[in-house]
Amino acid sequence: LTDVSALAGCATLHTLSLSNCFGVIDVSPLAGCVTLHTLDVRNTYVADVSSLAGCPALHTLHLPYCERLTDVSALAGCAALHTLNLWSCTGVTDVSSLRGLANLITSISDSDSESESEAEESELEG
Repeated sequence: LTDVSALAGCATLHTLSLSNCFGVIDVSPLAGCVTLHTLDVRNTYVADVSSLAGCPALHTLHLPYCERLTDVSALAGCAALHTLNLWSCTGVTDVSSLRGLANLITSISDSDSESESEAEESELEG
């Protein structure tokens, strides 16, 4: 699988696993999936998740081993986001923009101690 554009605007999509779909690099077509609750794109080449801010129901996002990913700040617009797994996303060095998500639980690789510390602070402040 390389292209998820057929899912664009899917009004009833709730859960989608693209785990280990190495050809998937773009999740922007999912921006209009207003009922998307859980997305798993672990171990893919996704580098940009900014379009997911257009998924108001997004609750759980799994991004482990998305090593090309560097910026998750747009996810601050996902008010329903509860679980964010960034395990081994070594390019993500700053999660401070997510502090406003009061119920967010974040898993981050221990190889990035600064981001882990920020995430822990976010959980405590929330």
